Amino acid sequence: MSSSYTPVGKNIVIEFDPLDIREMEAYLENGAHIGHLVIKGKQIGTAISLKTNKLIRDFANNNDMNNIHVEDIITNFANNLEEKALFSKTAATHLASVRNEAEKRSPGSNILPQNKKSSKTTDEISLDNEKNLLSDEELMAKWSDPSKRTW
Repeated sequence: MSSSYTPVGKNIVIEFDPLDIREMEAYLENGAHIGHLVIKGKQIGTAISLKTNKLIRDFANNNDMNNIHVEDIITNFANNLEEKALFSKTAATHLASVRNEAEKRSPGSNILPQNKKSSKTTDEISLDNEKNLLSDEELMAKWSDPSKRTW
């Protein structure tokens, strides 16, 4: 669309989903399709609503983050809300709404707790899981003694 001079000086209509503004469609007033618009020209993994977009823009402006990738700004915004959520109801509410939007519209988003990368390697995680497993003898002893049935 940046190479087209058709919409210069004319009004255009932009169609978008207010709960996910990552992608939009642009039309001339007569209904002719101009093009498909994407935020910053890149595929973004986290859904952004109009309300969240305003919060993110305010955060980026206050922290002088306007020149970095959009996904990094969203991640930084979510991390900042996580820190503030311990002491601020407003921040906790914003964090919950951002995560709900991401969970509904982009379940693979990196701001969701289940998608965050852990600091442990897969070998350390599997070793921890093996430590938590009971051996066959321990299981038999647990199930044969009625006083140890805790499940």
